[in-house]
Amino acid sequence: MTLDPAYVYWTNLGDGGANAGSVMSVLKAGGAPTPVAVGQTHPYSVAVDSAAVYWTSAPNVMSAALGGGAPTALATGTRPYGVTLDANYIYWSEQNNGAAGQTMATALADGTTHVISSTGSNPERVVVTATNIYDSLYASDLLQIAPLVGGAVKTFVPYPQAGQDIGGVARDATNLYCSINESGGEILACPLDTTKCTKIGVSLNGATALATDGVYVYILSPYGGVGATTGVVRRLPVGGGASEVIAVTPGHDTQDIAVDDTSVYWITKTTGNVMKLTPK
Repeated sequence: MTLDPAYVYWTNLGDGGANAGSVMSVLKAGGAPTPVAVGQTHPYSVAVDSAAVYWTSAPNVMSAALGGGAPTALATGTRPYGVTLDANYIYWSEQNNGAAGQTMATALADGTTHVISSTGSNPERVVVTATNIYDSLYASDLLQIAPLVGGAVKTFVPYPQAGQDIGGVARDATNLYCSINESGGEILACPLDTTKCTKIGVSLNGATALATDGVYVYILSPYGGVGATTGVVRRLPVGGGASEVIAVTPGHDTQDIAVDDTSVYWITKTTGNVMKLTPK
């Protein structure tokens, strides 16, 4: 899930089969969803800039102009997963069908692609700063950092640890934030360009995804509402403390979350809704 000034963008996996997924958009003010692309295969992640929408559709990293038009393959891997952008590159995680994965960079200008780092099995979410790329590993539940120009891959300590189930990653100008779903759903803050994480709070109900506005970390939890059928959105001060429920969401199968200056947005797969809370 991602935002631009006017729209919300997200991916639908469909039934999970080949060519069953889609990339969608809807006005932040609400309305009928509009397809950006259909017939996509496992479109896990989406990003946007002022010119285009970008997403993964195995085995490709795809783009489509904001004004409409046919989707174009920017790069080809085996099983790309996470995507993120800066002014010159789209960065993506290559899961390599369960073998040792990689973080990759593809130039927006000409599609030239190179490997940034070799990771463990199944890298998922990717986040970049001006100097480094971060990735979370599904198989080992570790968080890693590597220089954008290439170099040694380092693992964050003392958390997260193997088996702690990373549920979401987000960043602001100061920290990378990570959720681990063991021990009540702890939220970690990791100062940028370091390799150390500390616990700043708990989500109580685990976390599907995180977002941040630099003041709060917003936590999408699959449970915590009424019984086992509804999830919740919580917020936690970035400096640490107690998290508080700010919304109960219909359906517990929550997918992703994003935040802008006024509102928080999230997806519930159980009901097929894109939700919005204003003020946040």
